[in-house]
Amino acid sequence: MMGRRFRAGARAGSKRLTVLCTIATGTHQELFATARPSFERFAAFHGFDLVVVDRDLCASRPPSWSKVVLIRELLETYDRVVWVDSDAVIVHPIGDIFDGIGRRTHLRLVVHRYLDLEVPNLGVMAILSSRWSKRFFARLWSAEQYVEHKWWENAAALELLGYDVDLPQRSTRRRTMDARRVDELDLSWNSVPIDPSPSPRIRHFPGMAQADRLLEMRHAASEAAELPVPADQMRHSRIDEEIGKFGLALLEDVSARRHRRT
Repeated sequence: MMGRRFRAGARAGSKRLTVLCTIATGTHQELFATARPSFERFAAFHGFDLVVVDRDLCASRPPSWSKVVLIRELLETYDRVVWVDSDAVIVHPIGDIFDGIGRRTHLRLVVHRYLDLEVPNLGVMAILSSRWSKRFFARLWSAEQYVEHKWWENAAALELLGYDVDLPQRSTRRRTMDARRVDELDLSWNSVPIDPSPSPRIRHFPGMAQADRLLEMRHAASEAAELPVPADQMRHSRIDEEIGKFGLALLEDVSARRHRRT
């Protein structure tokens, strides 16, 4: 199976309202097997579509970059996109992740502060489909100097948001046009071991050994809030096996035009 979409009350017309998405490949498939029920519950509770892809969408880059491909494609067909990494468990689905999204703010994410660092984390994002957001993810893709960086697309985001990529700190941050469109999510939306929230909505376990991460995710899943979901919001449908091709074509076209200009 290439992936599945769990649809919940999609709007008629050319665009649907909101989609929750993730990609689980390789060892992350085992992790996501634990997290999947929490994603399904969150999507159904809020009436979101859920798109899960279980293959890489760009063979020429590390798997993390497939996130950019999928999001860029979904921004064409949805008004709003929620991304959550597949090594995270949604433990408390109540709350509006889009609170604050609007005319000025088109992207919300958690900024972690630890060890004198300030690190925006693309592991959980709430994105408004707009000309700016489409261009932002295209610029991430075009930052080819970070393709093999240890933080991959997150390193590209640090640069676009004005940070020193190797030592991101508030004191050395530059003002950028992109930063004006980005706002912080509460820490509860992306609680990580090095910067935990006292009342997490999403518990995320990046950068851990597989066995340790799986153990922690199973523990988090056992504590996830059980909320009643109307039966008519749990409809299932197959996802198009061609997903990702359109997003990749959009990004590669932008990159090619940038190269021609230079």
